[in-house]
Formats: sequence, C-alpha cells, structure tokens
Amino acid sequence: MSVKESLKFVQRWIFHPKQMGTFLPLPSKVGRILVSSLPTLSESDYILEIGSGTGALTKFLYHNPKLSKNLICAEIDSELCKILNKKFPDAKIINKSAADLDLTLDQSLLNRIKIIVSSVPFTCINQDSKDKIMKICSQLLNNGASMFHISYNPYLNLNLSSYGIKQIYKKRIFSIPMVFLHSYMSLR
Repeated sequence: MSVKESLKFVQRWIFHPKQMGTFLPLPSKVGRILVSSLPTLSESDYILEIGSGTGALTKFLYHNPKLSKNLICAEIDSELCKILNKKFPDAKIINKSAADLDLTLDQSLLNRIKIIVSSVPFTCINQDSKDKIMKICSQLLNNGASMFHISYNPYLNLNLSSYGIKQIYKKRIFSIPMVFLHSYMSLR
C-alpha cells in the first residue's frame, strides 16, 4: 500500500472513525493467511468483500490465481471507492453500505456468491445495520457460501446463531495490531 493510500485511510478514519473501525489498514500478512484459508472457486462463482477500504485484502483476492476474478467489493466510503476502482478495474465496486446489498445486487448474482470476506467493524456500527448485514450474510451462507471475517477483537460476539450461522474457527494472526480471522458457516 502506498504512503498516499495509507494517509487517505487515516484521513477517512479521522472523519468517520466508527465507519472505518481502525486507523490502520490491515497488514499484508493478514491477506496472505486469509487467501490460504479460502476454498477454490469455479469460474462462475463470486467473492463478496464487504468493507474493502483501500484494498489491503482486496489485492490478495484480486491477484490470486486460485480464486476467480469475479470479485464484488462493497465499500461505504466514496473516497475509498475511488482508490478501489483505480487499483482493481475488473472488480465490481459498489459504493453502498453492506446493509443495503440486497437492494443493490440482483438475486441471480447473489446466488453465485460463494465466499464472503468481511472486515466490517461490527463492534462500531449500529445494531440495525449489523442485523441487516448479518441477514444478508445468512442468506448467502444458506446458499452454500463460506464467510471469513477479520477483526481486531478476540472476543467478537455477533450472536450469529440467531441468524442461522455458526463459527467454525477463530485464528489469531500475530501482527501489529493483532488480528483474528473468524470463519463461519450456515447451521441449516
């Protein structure tokens, strides 16, 4: 990540701290470990990344040959979407809250999403938005998708069983700051 992008990230955090959740982009180590945890996709499958930021994880999804090039990135911040559009021209960049994805993406595309990658700061967002995001993720997981969430909080409790989702594992990634990779699947 360039110095300019890092400064843009910090600037966006200053203006929207709850929306950003952190003042530092994720370390590259997190992206490498995340990608090594993901299943292989077919050519028609999609990856949905919610909370793409400046693309710290996106670059690992976008450039990895074992993953499809069918990448959808949802980012609420329009300034960060400009960076994403420039860096990942073949990805579908959506400048919307992840809470509104069901209104933005058509059902046929939603049915083809097989991996959800999230770095949404769930501990910082309001309950209504969290409920909407988890409802959408639950629907996708029920269609056979896998979900991977990056968090700085080892005690993240999303109460996912009420959405029909269970946590499969939590992996600690030693970095600065410390990061946790949570993996989820459908209970149904």
